[in-house]
Amino acid sequence: MTIHNITFSPTGGTRRVGELLCKEFGGECVTTELCTKKENLKLPGIHTDDLTVISMPVYAGRVPAMAVERLKGIEANGARCVIIAVYGNRAYEDALVEMQDVATGMGFRVVAAIAAIAEHSICRMYGSGRPDAEDANELASFAADILRKIKGDGEYAPLSLPGNRPYKQGCKGPTPRQTTTARAAERVRANVLPELSLPTI
Repeated sequence: MTIHNITFSPTGGTRRVGELLCKEFGGECVTTELCTKKENLKLPGIHTDDLTVISMPVYAGRVPAMAVERLKGIEANGARCVIIAVYGNRAYEDALVEMQDVATGMGFRVVAAIAAIAEHSICRMYGSGRPDAEDANELASFAADILRKIKGDGEYAPLSLPGNRPYKQGCKGPTPRQTTTARAAERVRANVLPELSLPTI
């Protein structure tokens, strides 16, 4: 069983959460960063008996459309999947159910869902220093529960997750009255992914 850590992480916090969970599973782990220039994007080959961890940032209660678009380029092949919505200590609203719908529609078997906190990419006082040691311990506990679950008979009932269908309307982007910190964060993201305009966690 290969562990696939698939993440969309403009500033690193979301990727860190995924890494903390994946390392607890042991074995080979392949990381795919969806937040990269198009020419650098390399999608993984996933097999039915693999375990895939998908982590995405939450922005205005939704996940970035580009993250979803790029994720859909991956062949799921019926693999088991853990979804993680990473938010800046405000609310994740419809992000988890949106991720569940996308992953299930692609053919993944969603066996677990996690809402995790990471330091906000613009307002650093929110979730400052997260994920921290306490978060790492909690993710380790989740990993143990997930391993026990997937060692069962392979039949997984659909998860009942908080959120709304239809999803709330996504935010169109930052207003012109950005703070200096917000503008600096946008410049950092522009160096990584020029086509991404939304501020994400």
